[in-house]
Formats: sequence, structure tokens, C-alpha cells
Amino acid sequence: MKNLYLAERYELVEMIGSGGGGEVYAVYDKYLKKKLALKIISPGASASPDDNAFFNEYFLIMKLASNNLVKVYDLSLIHISEPTRPY
Repeated sequence: MKNLYLAERYELVEMIGSGGGGEVYAVYDKYLKKKLALKIISPGASASPDDNAFFNEYFLIMKLASNNLVKVYDLSLIHISEPTRPY
């Protein structure tokens, strides 16, 4: 997967998991210069900005601060396949 980029920012390193909610990849963020995990939401699993569950979760996590929670650095939409999916 080397040299495959998402949004010209995240270099896809490898898939590290998948399930009903989506796929998780190890990526290298060339802006933050660090290795991160990136989740691409599966179609039908809150894949639309009109379906607020995913976006509400994102904004809630951004307000919380704890060593027991993952840090969220970004939220975007990308057209991988129909429909447009958040990551």
C-alpha cells in the first residue's frame, strides 16, 4: 500500500481491521508527521451528513479529553464509491 494517499495527506500503510462499521487503516499523516489509525465508514453505517450519528459522535469526542479516549484529528468526506463516505 505504500505511496497510496487519501486526501493527499494520509499515506495508507496497511489495513489493520474491518467490521460492520467500516475499515481501519494504519496511515502516516504527512502534516502531523506521525502514524495514526484512520477509519473509513462502511456504506450504510452513518455514511451521510444527513445521518447525524457519526457526526454527533465526532463533535462529542472533540469536546472530551481523557487518556482513556482516542484523539480525533480530522473528519472528512471522500467519494470512494457510492455513497460518499466519512473518514
